[in-house]
Amino acid sequence: AKQQWGFSKWMLAKGMLGYTRAQLDTFLVSSFYSPSMLGGFHISKYISSMPGSEGLSPALEPLLATFSRTINDKEAIRHQVSLVLIVVFVIGVTLSCFLYVFSEPFVLLLLGEQWIDFAPVFGILTLLTVPVAIGKVATQIITSTGKVRFLFMYDFYSLILMAATLFYFASSSLETFSATRVLVEFFTISVLSHVATVDAT
Repeated sequence: AKQQWGFSKWMLAKGMLGYTRAQLDTFLVSSFYSPSMLGGFHISKYISSMPGSEGLSPALEPLLATFSRTINDKEAIRHQVSLVLIVVFVIGVTLSCFLYVFSEPFVLLLLGEQWIDFAPVFGILTLLTVPVAIGKVATQIITSTGKVRFLFMYDFYSLILMAATLFYFASSSLETFSATRVLVEFFTISVLSHVATVDAT
């Protein structure tokens, strides 16, 4: 029970921080922008996340489930990580680039003409599909090694970095704010994925 609680308490704390981190941008938009811009940002973020949450994540689940069984076999885990990253880049990058380039037609199709002004924001936020998927893979690898306290610390410091950066750009246009959100995500996930790669190899 003590060993289980030692694992679970960090996972619980990590989950709370992770949720706060994921919703931080929406909170700041609600504080610094008009209600109409908040609505546009929120719906753009929700729709742009669907390719990852409804398409890419289910595709990754069977592959991620094998990490804990092969974590002590370095050759097997290297093979699994390579396979998962190929899936992420082939599907994730393709989806993100396609939706970014054709953001206006997609907004017209899914939301209607009244939302067309938010097409640039939608296009920018679709680029989050790749780092979010890579973060899911990296988190699974690190969790398999039992380093959940590290994941909590990662979420804590990345939350501070994201809060400070987004707060600084909160007076900018919504497109600049969204682009900053994407860049910070790419930076923090690159750090996490590096740690995960070192653990796996």
